[in-house]
Amino acid sequence: MLDERTIAIDVMTMAKYTAVLNLESALNMSDPQARQAHQRMSQDDAQVADQLHQILVQRGWDQPLPANPQQTLQVAQQFAAMPPA
Repeated sequence: MLDERTIAIDVMTMAKYTAVLNLESALNMSDPQARQAHQRMSQDDAQVADQLHQILVQRGWDQPLPANPQQTLQVAQQFAAMPPA
């Protein structure tokens, strides 16, 4: 039997996945109304994923690693040095 943590992680993963799929669909739509509908669905799914992530953090089921300031600066410098596409 699945526990609450596993279910929450699975639902969050699915919400992230559908957010990406709906955004990809929106980018491929030629009809503006269909594009907007898929963009809204993507945003809704992303909000659900974010809410579930907050629940996971509150319950201690997900503990994001702290960002290393030196690595963050190094990555920012690498991106800043990249030529524009």
